[in-house]
Amino acid sequence: MKKVIKVTGLIFDSLVFLTIGAIVGMLFFYVYMETSHSLLRDVKVPNLRGASILEALKSLKSLGLVPVVKDKSCEKVIGTYPSAGSEVRRGRSVEIYCLETSMDELANMLSGIPLKYAVETLKNLGLKYDISKIPYPGSDGKVLGAIYSKGKMFLLVDEGEPKRFFIVGDYRGKLLKDTERILKSERIPFRVEGSGEKVVDQFPQPGSIWNSVVLIAE
Repeated sequence: MKKVIKVTGLIFDSLVFLTIGAIVGMLFFYVYMETSHSLLRDVKVPNLRGASILEALKSLKSLGLVPVVKDKSCEKVIGTYPSAGSEVRRGRSVEIYCLETSMDELANMLSGIPLKYAVETLKNLGLKYDISKIPYPGSDGKVLGAIYSKGKMFLLVDEGEPKRFFIVGDYRGKLLKDTERILKSERIPFRVEGSGEKVVDQFPQPGSIWNSVVLIAE
């Protein structure tokens, strides 16, 4: 009887160990399959245009991709192969294409060209920019200067002729046509209110420092 009980106990223990072994094996197999599936899963190549080389390397590595950089002096990324949005397997090599000029050289290239072309260039390169406008004699709408700082290109742009201030004369009591001739000869902007032939009042008052004159004619 004791022998039967002993044999039964051994069989039970064996079944327990086999069951535990099967469960552990299934768990290991599940983890292995999930890990393998994760490694083989396709990922999309991110859009790195305009990113710094360090940002590009970090982004690709975080996705399990292998970045390949041919230009060791790279400052800004302009594209990749495979291109942004392409689905590739983890572990795939991704070539990084860089801007072939430094940011300082690009800033010099932008100086002197119309603003719309400068903006279009920066947008195509995926670069951030900021625009500051000042009145400046010469051709309107051109980039006077550019500087790259803290990940952004700052553009200084000519917005037109600066306003010229002058001491306003006394035009009251004068004929309108004579006053207009004087103001035109002195290149002083003016506007006429009323339909008379004589200046009866003005703005601003004589002696003021201003950039234009309003004549009241009756």
